[in-house]
Order: sequence, then C-alpha cells, then structure tokens
Amino acid sequence: MRIVQLLESFAPGDAISNSVTALARLARAGGWQADVVAAHVHPRVADQAVPFAQYRWAGVAAGDLVLFHHSIGTPLVRRLRRLPGRKVLVYHNVTPAHFFAGVNAGVERAARQGRRQLRELKRVGFTATVSDSSFNRAELEELGFARNHVVPILLDFDRLASTAPDPRLAATLDDGAVNWVFVGRLAPNKRQDDLIAVFAHYQRHVNPRSRLLLVGTGAGMESYASKLEVRANELGIREHVMFLGLVSLAQLVACYRAAHVFVGMSEHEGFCVPLAESMLFDVPIVAYAAASVPETLGGAGILVRSKDPAIVSAIAHLAATDATLRQKLLATQRSRLSGLSPERVGSAWLALLEDLAAR
Repeated sequence: MRIVQLLESFAPGDAISNSVTALARLARAGGWQADVVAAHVHPRVADQAVPFAQYRWAGVAAGDLVLFHHSIGTPLVRRLRRLPGRKVLVYHNVTPAHFFAGVNAGVERAARQGRRQLRELKRVGFTATVSDSSFNRAELEELGFARNHVVPILLDFDRLASTAPDPRLAATLDDGAVNWVFVGRLAPNKRQDDLIAVFAHYQRHVNPRSRLLLVGTGAGMESYASKLEVRANELGIREHVMFLGLVSLAQLVACYRAAHVFVGMSEHEGFCVPLAESMLFDVPIVAYAAASVPETLGGAGILVRSKDPAIVSAIAHLAATDATLRQKLLATQRSRLSGLSPERVGSAWLALLEDLAAR
C-alpha cells in the first residue's frame, strides 16, 4: 500500500513539513510505501520531497491513500478530484486573513483563499478527515465534513533530545540572566508585539537581568518584524531582546535548554508545536488562552486570559523563579507530554491508516 502526502509547501523548520516527514518515516517503518509531494519544495529539503509537477501519479493505485494537508490557499485543491487514490484531508487550520492585513497582501489573499477552499474541499469526497486538534475538527464539522478524526501532530522528540545545544549560543545565554523564550515565525497572529510589551514591563519593573529570545523567521513578514524592533526600541529594551530568526536545530535546543520560561501571547494556533517542545525540555509555560492553545496544553502550564503586562509578567516571574511552583508546573507538563509522545501518537496514526486502508 502506498501513502502519498500532498501539501502546498515543503520547507525546512516548518512545523507541518516536519510532521509530514515524521509521518512518512513512521509509515515506511510500518511497511508502507510513503511519498511526499508538494507544489513548492525548498532546495534544502529537495531530497525529501518531489515537486507536484514531477511526481509520477500514474503509479498511484485506486486503493492507495492520498493525504492532503491543508493550511493555506493552494491551486492543488483544483487538481485533487482528478488525482488517483482515496483522499484524506489532514487539516492544520488556516490562519484568519485579517491578521495579515497591511503586512503581506499575498499571504492575506492566500489565507482568505484557504478559508474559501474549505467549502470546495467538501466536494472532493474524502474518505475521512484528520485534524491535529479538536479545535480544528470543530471547524470541519461546522462545514459539514463527515468521518472526522483527531490525532495530534506527530513530533520527533528523539531528534530534539539527542541534539547537542549550539555551544556558542549556549555560552551567550548562560550569563545569569532570566531567559524568556518564544518560538514561532514573526507573524501578526503570533502577537510578538504583545509579548514585547509584557516583557518590557518585566524587564523594567521586575527583573532587569533578563532577556527575551524570539526564535523564528520574519521572511514574508518583514514590515511586521521591523515594527517589532521599533517597538522594542521605543520601550527601551532593544538590547534585551534577541531576534534570532530561522535557527539551526542545535541553536533551537540551546534556546530551550537556556530558557527559564516560555511565554506566548499568540491568538491563533491550530496546534502549537513549541508548547510540546517546551514540555520536552522542562521549560515552564505561560500562554494566552486562545484557539487550540488550551487544548494543546491539556491542563499543563499556566493559561492566562489577560494580556495586562503587569499581570502576565508577575505570573511569568513566579513560573521562572519560584521553585515550588516550577516543580508543580513541570509535573503537569510531563504528564501532558506523555499523551503527545511519538509512540502514542504514532500508534494512533498507524491504527487510523490501517483502518482507512481496509475500507
């Protein structure tokens, strides 16, 4: 049996691309033939995926599974119905277009298109849908999709845990300062602007020996990234904020290992992989309760329903420095992490694939 995973863009450091790679590896270990096909394949990962135009669709049999990953507008939707195999929609959610207004018109259009295409996708005749959160599944159910499953995103914990931290960055961060970390592309829905405002209060009124690590690329969101730097300058904390951009795996590990607390003010997430990564590295989490964030945390960490800088910075300070609270938080996070383990999620994926193949 063959599984073809189809997506708009396959790129290094991208959470969906990483999950596609992990699922392909799992399927192959389970005896399946697994291919990854994308409309756009980044040159750095060209050995892991095939461009849509070059893939030999004639080799896909009627009983094979084609898993279409949807997260943004794509011309692939128009071609789906004509492709061979039984189709399965894997829904990662589409960020609402309004977040990108005035920042990137192209992404705004693609997000708007991606939302519209959910209705087009209803006509494809999917064998089933798979969402990586109940938050995502609820959107599909509201649109009338049937046979909807929820399986968390498949993560590669071993790759993270076995990677040594970048020594140069680790040394820089190990200077006695309290390190806040947030991981995610610089984008308006991630609300790094709100995070900078919260951190500014913390740095000026709670602990001047602190820094904020912003890990994530600003590619395509340059105007927003520029505004973030301007805002940090206006608040007088620019020297305490590290804009690290797209980092290597070793640099990412260095950030997590040096972090005293993960603080997120994001307003839209379909799953939020960095929360699971923070749990893996025993980083206490303080996160704004929006979209799928409460579900991803599953009772772990601390959810905040206010973005008041004084309130959030006080909570983050306790999470980072109070030993008793920290241990309680880490206990809840370790418990939640067991439900997101590659073994448990991988077993759920394999069972679902076998069930779909038997239909």
